[in-house]
Amino acid sequence: MDRVVRRKQLLELIGVSSATQWRLEKAGQFPARIKIGKASVGWHLTEVEEWLKGRERVLKEGIGCERLRRASDRANEDQRAGDGTLPLSMEKIIP
Repeated sequence: MDRVVRRKQLLELIGVSSATQWRLEKAGQFPARIKIGKASVGWHLTEVEEWLKGRERVLKEGIGCERLRRASDRANEDQRAGDGTLPLSMEKIIP
């Protein structure tokens, strides 16, 4: 029998906020919840694990990796410019 995880466990597993998880589920981009009681819901663990594997593959392929750079990394680039020209991150936006 497939294990069912509740919201607290789910959010710890997937690493996104409850609002983000809800939006993904409503958009059909996350496994649907199942009703396990009158006022409680859960998610099949195997479905959540499959969703996570799909997410990992996208990142490994390099799609969107440029966006994943930390703000601190961009700030360090900006400080290195230091010659009165536009910061390096702004040069990409303003020609």
